Amino acid sequence: QWLQQLAAGVLLGAVLMALPALLLTLTGQISWQWHGLGQTALLAALLLFVGVAVTEELTFRGFMFQRRIDGIGSWPAQLVMSAYFVLNHASALKQGDSWHYLAMLNIFIASLMFGLAYLRTRSLALPIGLHFMANFTQGTLLGFGVSGSAEQGMLSPVIAAGCPDWLSGGSFGLEASVPGLITVILFTVLLWRWRGSVTT
Repeated sequence: QWLQQLAAGVLLGAVLMALPALLLTLTGQISWQWHGLGQTALLAALLLFVGVAVTEELTFRGFMFQRRIDGIGSWPAQLVMSAYFVLNHASALKQGDSWHYLAMLNIFIASLMFGLAYLRTRSLALPIGLHFMANFTQGTLLGFGVSGSAEQGMLSPVIAAGCPDWLSGGSFGLEASVPGLITVILFTVLLWRWRGSVTT
């Protein structure tokens, strides 16, 4: 089931970022310019985000997380590792004040979401696919920043004049926007309610 779970994660990751982008588009907060990417740039972005997803999921949902589950239980382990996940993004979170706490909350809940993806399957395939495609869609496809890092995307969002950073995410990316927060909360609740192949 590993490949099936990976594919499911890729699909969910794309939807996770496409939904807030669609909402902002439909409400007139952003419009789009097409840039396209060459094969070399596309491959480099693909390798980058695969590497980030695999590394971070091994770090935060791998051995340390699984040992903490055995020692203190699933939800205490979730809270500890999610706080650690936020600390791992501390340098990016220091870049601005207007979205600082919103981005911090979003990253914390996203970590709970990735943790639930592991807990419901006892496999890293689903969280890796979800993590990878969320970053790839947000940055490489849609052209938003990814956790504060500017990305050249196939598309480039043009934020409407007067649109506040808390709505668009500003330079940080959709992770620091209210629509992005709502979507990640929704996905987290869905994973919590889904019993998966393994109950916790």
